[in-house]
Amino acid sequence: MVLYGKCAYCNTAGHTLKYCDDSSIPERIKGLEQSIANGYTRRNIMHFLQSQPATNVRILARKHRLSISIQKGFLIDQLTPIYYKIHKDRRLRELGDFIQGHLLLVEPLYESETFRVERLAHYLYTHLINEVNRINDNETSTVITKLAYVSNTLNTLYRELFVLNRDNNNRYYEWMPYIYEIITNLHHTLRVQLTEFLREDIDQDPDIAPTCPNITPYILVSSSRTFRNKIESCPICYDDIPPSQKIQFKCGHMLCNKCTHQHVDASAPNLPLCVLCRAEIREIYTTDKTIYSEWDAR
Repeated sequence: MVLYGKCAYCNTAGHTLKYCDDSSIPERIKGLEQSIANGYTRRNIMHFLQSQPATNVRILARKHRLSISIQKGFLIDQLTPIYYKIHKDRRLRELGDFIQGHLLLVEPLYESETFRVERLAHYLYTHLINEVNRINDNETSTVITKLAYVSNTLNTLYRELFVLNRDNNNRYYEWMPYIYEIITNLHHTLRVQLTEFLREDIDQDPDIAPTCPNITPYILVSSSRTFRNKIESCPICYDDIPPSQKIQFKCGHMLCNKCTHQHVDASAPNLPLCVLCRAEIREIYTTDKTIYSEWDAR
């Protein structure tokens, strides 16, 4: 005959927590897990578990078939990654569902797999190319329509994701910088591809001669240390920009001089837009007199 002390949960003699079948346990677990779902990060989940009585931690451990005879701290170390993964996967599914719902898809964004944020660039690129191909391109002007469609789709998608994350207490914060980078790079990639197509059409027609948009250069005589010394990465070629080659726009974003020339030429005869924020580029700022003269002579 096995003798038991009192159960740590229901305080009844004759059994231990491991074998307790108190009817309130499922509801207690449900409440605890709902609170954990609001934690988002490993740190928050761990802090929540640390704030709970040992009995609450042990009934969660029992649910996941962990040994409840070890110390509370060891159980928390085992439970934290379990709940983080559960709710990370759930948040990813929510993101995937939101993106699919927002794009009003004719075809599924992804099939035969769960949503993977690292595949987002592939999902969006495939979707946008399919949609762009549906636009009638019998005339050169339709390329502008395609550019506008791509810009509007990607800008609106990120804005809606930003609002979704903000309104849900930063529920998806860990992926937002990565998503922003994906959308920015994809925006530039598609714009370059479509613009090159437009330029090929113009080059084939001798009666159409693109003109360079009017860009006003300004020399920064007393630039800030940040402008002079901070290492910046060009968002087009991804190379570090030497201080003398920095071109800054009124919006505050920067490109290297070489990519700025290419971007302005590719946008001709239209006024170029910042590749990061889509602001019009009417003027450029540089600290180098040679670059200033170069742009002043265009």
